[in-house]
Amino acid sequence: MTGKITTIHIETHEVVRVRFDGALLRSWCAQCQDFTGLLRVEDAVVVGVSREAIHSTPHLHLLERANGAVFMCLNSLLK
Repeated sequence: MTGKITTIHIETHEVVRVRFDGALLRSWCAQCQDFTGLLRVEDAVVVGVSREAIHSTPHLHLLERANGAVFMCLNSLLK
């Protein structure tokens, strides 16, 4: 008896809204070659996005400041 295998692929999308209390930091993103808004990785972690997901996303541009703070490029988030 030969069995039949059915494969189902499910794609999900998630929307995360982050509110800022202050002005959005703008800086140069070397990967975009453009000025962009920056979101602190710590702010994304607060709303439930894991550090592992952030660091394993290949299209996401991460910028580390001299003080050690890590930021995500908003242009790369919107791609």
